Amino acid sequence: MAGRCEEASDSLTFYNYLCEKIGSEEVVKIRRVTFLIYDIGQSDNFISSGSKAEGLNLIGSDTDVMIVDSEMKAYESETDVVIDFKVTPFIMNTDDTQPCFTQLYAPIDLQNYTLEASESLLNMSQQNHLGYLLSNEKYKLFKMSNFGAENNSKIHGPCISDGDNEYDCAYCLKCDTWISQAKPWQLMPTFCILRKLNYFRRVARFWRLMHDFLHHSRTSLSNGLFAIQFSFASRIVPEVTQYPKYSGNKYHYVRYKHDLSYLMIALHSDTVSGLLMLASFFYVKKQYLSSLTVIAYTLNKCTAENIYPGLLNDSKFDSIKQHMMKLVKKEKLHTILKSLTMFSFRLKHNSSIVPKELQQDVQNGDTIFHPLPYSHFLNFLCHYHRHDITSSRQSLKQLIQVEWIISDSHNFFSRPDGIHSIIMCGIAHQLLGDTYLARKAFEDAAWFDDYNETSAASRLCSLI
Repeated sequence: MAGRCEEASDSLTFYNYLCEKIGSEEVVKIRRVTFLIYDIGQSDNFISSGSKAEGLNLIGSDTDVMIVDSEMKAYESETDVVIDFKVTPFIMNTDDTQPCFTQLYAPIDLQNYTLEASESLLNMSQQNHLGYLLSNEKYKLFKMSNFGAENNSKIHGPCISDGDNEYDCAYCLKCDTWISQAKPWQLMPTFCILRKLNYFRRVARFWRLMHDFLHHSRTSLSNGLFAIQFSFASRIVPEVTQYPKYSGNKYHYVRYKHDLSYLMIALHSDTVSGLLMLASFFYVKKQYLSSLTVIAYTLNKCTAENIYPGLLNDSKFDSIKQHMMKLVKKEKLHTILKSLTMFSFRLKHNSSIVPKELQQDVQNGDTIFHPLPYSHFLNFLCHYHRHDITSSRQSLKQLIQVEWIISDSHNFFSRPDGIHSIIMCGIAHQLLGDTYLARKAFEDAAWFDDYNETSAASRLCSLI
């Protein structure tokens, strides 16, 4: 009896130790659900994996993702192959491999047509008695060649890692049917659910799918996290919607109401970034007073208690943030995420809410800005276009002050949002006719921009 009590005590001690190191059962569950919900909002070829996706946020661990190659597909036998000239089929061969491994070879009747017509596929293949086999190493080297030299990527086992060993990416080929060894799994409830989810993902629109998840979520945690993810997704709608090129007031009014409705939904995620999207929307529509009102409300939401994940890295919360976390720890998680976090503000290429002064900076993919400097810059632009030079200079002064406060506490200038903050200062100086200060700001930004990823160098050249 004493032995059992001692064993139970040791188990509890070990459990408490694990909770201290990796988080409690509830914390681990929150992390897992968060990654799951995030993946649902992504494309079908992106899957979070590894220890972080399992809820274990271990010190020094990297972020693992699986990416399904949409240009290739695996089949168990040649009779299963579905002809699709956009996708290269590969057949599994397990005769000459270790258990749980397979070789992938191109079907004989397609080898000459498909592989020899594609130099890249030939470079990823090697030959043996089966014909062309997909080479594991050559395939990863080909994928690495698409990353660019500045990424410093390298092969790390089955994955491709970045130069800082923070991300591991495993490229995968998908088989649309259950292979013979896995068919017994179909009877397991979990796999049946996943198969149904995959079916609904194909046939339902994203918003309808999210509505169903919200309606049927069994816990308030899942419900809250789904709501936040849905709000984040709503931000993207005005940026990616392709409108027909019609003219007329009625068309512009319909577009205005459509975009505004989604931006209002987006306010239910990270409040600060959601408000900034709304302020940018009003600014682009030349509703400067409305934009100024939203910006003023946004700046009131930005306090020392806000947590900016973009600058945390491995640093600990300061005393103010620690105190706030103690005060709100009884609140629901999604309430805390909405009220306390302040994420990077992102603008997409061709987005309808990009200020014309930043069009040169938002050229490819997402461009990120720190919310505080962006707020003051947008404040400056509104006052400038209202010909209120005194308020414009005051906003510029606040922009410079905020930039230095942030950079004094973090390695900020080496980050894209830090470089864009300097560029915004330069643009403001240039609009006010202070060419010398504008040139100095663009010089500083260009110096930090090692890979020439921003407009700093081109803006500097235009002033020389």
